[in-house]
Amino acid sequence: MDVRRIISVVATALLLVAFVAPAVSAEAPSPQAEALLKIEPSLRPLAASGDNQLVHVFITAHEGTQVEQYMEQSFARPAGLPGDQMTFGFIRASNLIKVAGLKGVTSVQPIVLERNGPVSPPADFQRQPDLKAIRARLAELKANAVSYADAPELKGREDGAITGWHDVGPTHKSSLAWDKGYKGDGVLVAVADDGVDFAHPDLMDTWATVEDPESPYYGWPMMFSPISMYLYALDNYFGYDYTASNVITWYSDTSATPAVDATSEEAAEGKAHLTYAPVGGARSTAHTYIIPDTSVSGVYHVGSHPDDNLAAYYGEAVAVLVVDEHTAGVYDTVYVDLDGDYDFTNEKPVTKASPASYRDMDGDGYTDISGGLVYFIADGVNPIPASDWLYGEPFAPIPANGSLVAFHGAFDAGYTHGTQCASNVVGQGVLNAMAPVYNDLPGDGTPGGMVVGAAPNAKVVGISDIYYNFDSSKLDTYLFSVLGYDGIPETGDEIQIVSNSYGSSDQDNDGWEFDGRYLDQLVRLISPSTSFLFSTGNGAPGFGTSAPPSPSVGIAVGASTQFGSTGWDSITST
Repeated sequence: MDVRRIISVVATALLLVAFVAPAVSAEAPSPQAEALLKIEPSLRPLAASGDNQLVHVFITAHEGTQVEQYMEQSFARPAGLPGDQMTFGFIRASNLIKVAGLKGVTSVQPIVLERNGPVSPPADFQRQPDLKAIRARLAELKANAVSYADAPELKGREDGAITGWHDVGPTHKSSLAWDKGYKGDGVLVAVADDGVDFAHPDLMDTWATVEDPESPYYGWPMMFSPISMYLYALDNYFGYDYTASNVITWYSDTSATPAVDATSEEAAEGKAHLTYAPVGGARSTAHTYIIPDTSVSGVYHVGSHPDDNLAAYYGEAVAVLVVDEHTAGVYDTVYVDLDGDYDFTNEKPVTKASPASYRDMDGDGYTDISGGLVYFIADGVNPIPASDWLYGEPFAPIPANGSLVAFHGAFDAGYTHGTQCASNVVGQGVLNAMAPVYNDLPGDGTPGGMVVGAAPNAKVVGISDIYYNFDSSKLDTYLFSVLGYDGIPETGDEIQIVSNSYGSSDQDNDGWEFDGRYLDQLVRLISPSTSFLFSTGNGAPGFGTSAPPSPSVGIAVGASTQFGSTGWDSITST
């Protein structure tokens, strides 16, 4: 071996490195530069401009850090980590660098009450009917509709009867896990997204419920809406009216108690009336509603449903009725006017025992219209689940008896990414959807259930809609997942697996970003048994980077296109 040659090569390499390497300044970064690093990238240009614009933000800091001195309106709450706090409110852009420069501040992030949703299929991927077609279909269903009471029992999945294409191509191999007894029994999976349509035939009865008999929410579905809870806090502390005006929130304000007309001829036949004008949609017109004569107290509560799809179909929000059907003043039953005919008597009574709102209009055993899931009815005694430890008084006071109903569903207009994500986990294989006929299947070649999740016996906790107020909703999602409903670690209601199928492609999330470090601390300090899954798409700034948060305790999940199996993201086109 020619040692001299090796020394010569190494020396040349060192010279080249010295020649091309940029000079490293020994000077420490300026205080302004350090402060800017604590500010979320989208806010940095505004912060550097020194503009006087009022900005809606939340600030994470060590307890006792005096951030309020720079803010116009604000309130603070615990951040979940010991000794930390989050402060929400409004600040002048000219003060952003000043507040970020405080020693105890760890991040300054924007609050944007607009939707920053997941990537949707391209515009030419038209499998979903347009509004005109949906309205035509609704008219057809209503013309020959059967009431909820007259519809047959819904069709479901029979164990062992699945013959569909439940393993996508040769890769998933879920059935091999099933053969070993792993089907997700006893596992809570949170889907943090835009909402899950649990009234879909393939997702019926897949929701998680509160299992602690000592909990005031025992038996109800376990769901969480960080944006609805934040807007509720804004309403109560700053005097806004997001909940009452049915804007963004998925809490239905049912504080109205219209007088009941019990003197008419219809009332004598057990069909009492009340008048109400729904809030939301293209119009807000008062209608006379037929109501079931089932209230023990005679006082009915009424409000508007949060589903944007139903509001688009009918031109206005559909109404919600809350009834005390067993004990006077104990509001235990909800009706949703899903068919928009101003008659609650043909609708499904939604209760803790049967919390899904739906209609099988044509009586074929499959749901046609969904109203989502009810998981809380205000009783004047208990707070909205998780609001007591997340916000507390006076920001999230206990709502008055009968005055609020919390819904979960796929309520944003159009495409529902959360329902797709949930189907990957717990799809029940009830529908054949648009499945083709296969020559190698028995019978007529039609598969028995097209969509079956990898863990069909698991239960799903819906967390939504995280794409509103995205930066804050993510952190609340992480906190809720490690603490559960009671806000106390290691009591059994923590989530085991959390699905996070999103990413901000303009950020390099390398594990040192704020979200990643925050989640690392939550898992290590509070709930080591909670596994957070993050998609590695949908893009990133450059080679070797990641779009979603990248905590060291997280699990990165890749995806690949199976050569056009989706119908739109083919290898033949970028």
